[in-house]
Amino acid sequence: MNKILMYDTRKCSDMMLCLRDLINDIMLIDDPYVIDDSSGVLRAVNLRLLKCYEKHDQNYIFVYIDKKVNYSSKYGKSLLGDKVPYGFFQINRSDIVNKAYVREVNDKGLYLYNESLARPIGEKYMPNVLRMLGINDVK
Repeated sequence: MNKILMYDTRKCSDMMLCLRDLINDIMLIDDPYVIDDSSGVLRAVNLRLLKCYEKHDQNYIFVYIDKKVNYSSKYGKSLLGDKVPYGFFQINRSDIVNKAYVREVNDKGLYLYNESLARPIGEKYMPNVLRMLGINDVK
């Protein structure tokens, strides 16, 4: 709501952009789950609490706000598949991050909240990262 109050209501285009951003934020706050029951065991991933995940040859590492969970490549792929979930974007060959948890982007890479080390951004992925974050230039 604060975003809306900061704009002059006479500027309709600013108001529309603000509302679009607000709706996008609300959609990310929603509590979506990805559920897989193909193996007979119910597994669920809460995308709201997932900061990022790493795809490797033998395993997937899901980095939540408070913990890391390792899955075999088979189970990790069955949970998330090949398609990147809404609100997430790929920053290099193995890392896919949640847009909501991005703290800073600079020449060293991308920092997530509660992480002191930068995650490197691949040159191939840089234009998409900047577009997703609405940044024109890296600091």
